[in-house]
Amino acid sequence: MTEPSAAGPAPPLRLPVVEADPVLAERLRRAMEAPAGPRLVWVTDLVDPRRAYYHEISPVPATPEVAARRESGRRIHDRVERLLAAPEHREIRVGIDGIVGRIDLLFDRPTELKSTARLPAAADVRLLRPAYVEQLAAYCALLGRAEGRLLLVGSQDSSESEVRALDCEFNDLPGLRAALEQSAQLIRRSVETRDPSLLPRCAWYDRGCEYREAQRCGCTGTEPAGATPGGERLARIERNEPLEAEIGLRLRAPPRPPESEPFDRFSELLFPRPTYFERIGTPKATGREFTGTSLWRRMLAASDSELGTELEERRSRTGEPTEPLRCFRGEPVLEKTTKSRWRTPPERMPERVPHYFTDLALRAGAVGASGGWIVLARELPEPGVSPMEVLHVQVGEPSELARALAERCERLHAAIAQRDPSRLESCPDWMVADCPFRAVCGDPSGRPTAVAGTGR
Repeated sequence: MTEPSAAGPAPPLRLPVVEADPVLAERLRRAMEAPAGPRLVWVTDLVDPRRAYYHEISPVPATPEVAARRESGRRIHDRVERLLAAPEHREIRVGIDGIVGRIDLLFDRPTELKSTARLPAAADVRLLRPAYVEQLAAYCALLGRAEGRLLLVGSQDSSESEVRALDCEFNDLPGLRAALEQSAQLIRRSVETRDPSLLPRCAWYDRGCEYREAQRCGCTGTEPAGATPGGERLARIERNEPLEAEIGLRLRAPPRPPESEPFDRFSELLFPRPTYFERIGTPKATGREFTGTSLWRRMLAASDSELGTELEERRSRTGEPTEPLRCFRGEPVLEKTTKSRWRTPPERMPERVPHYFTDLALRAGAVGASGGWIVLARELPEPGVSPMEVLHVQVGEPSELARALAERCERLHAAIAQRDPSRLESCPDWMVADCPFRAVCGDPSGRPTAVAGTGR
């Protein structure tokens, strides 16, 4: 095995062959820029439409406290999912008529997993956690299944083995679907007109809403309460104590050593040094949280609406990483935005943004492809140039790419087991300034500050 490069992620196994696809780029540009074009609405948007509106119009960066709380919840969420289900049963995307969602667990019924400091009784869930009921009801409606499950897990480390499994049943699924579609149309209209006045009261108005604290919203707290179509159609909710006992036993089992835990995301392999420090439990400084720009969300919505029948989600053939891969015509897709105004010729892209091509090579190796697609949107393109660019990329033979993916996984697992990151690739220059492990990394490049770089 060769020594890793100190300049950033190792390049693909061979020089990528990059070809622009202007026809596909134009299709996506039209879908993205249509003033009243289709817009995806997520189930989580429907649960709190006002927050969804302001997140689209004027997003607010999370405070360090909020970012830390979200990170803690994500760790609990990921751990519980891994303990309970194989990758093919986790994070299942569903959608219909412009409404999409991602179900935490899907076996016999959709299961929504939540971590919470207080586990409410079944009779109190509709009152104390109405958003949980509405989210689960939406998934049931999208799947056409009357029965779903809420799985509530203690959010404190010492109480993660505390579980509440609540089996739910909803009636009138057609009526529930109609209510969801009506709410989605209301959100779309509000975003298009930049007018949230018809949206219901924010559920977080007097509970620490970040948009109110940042003075980004026009809420008064006097807006009418929103409808609760899921709660109104909740026919049954009851504890499943045998399941609680079974899950509790799994959660109380000794944790697996960090080197044996599968990697969740391709970014963990693309930038292995931060992954290493996180896996060995190194405390990290709070960095900037990426919540997705408006352009990025519009680009995803345009892809889904324009290419929907040709898009699919696949999983790595080896089960690692566990992240589902978004694929177009059988090949993985990277969807990126950039603030860089000037277009780079396709043949120079591997030199300009090498991490794009390394990422694509890893994803292609996971699904047995020889390449994939890069969809790039520019916030402020140069005059006369389309803001959308689509590139088709060939990066290598599927078997070679699969072997490179396996070797990268093995090297990172070995580094974690041996507590030695010296053979891991350095991070690119643009990551250095905001790296949460910068103080302890000992980066072999020795860079104290970030260097102006390219789009992420």
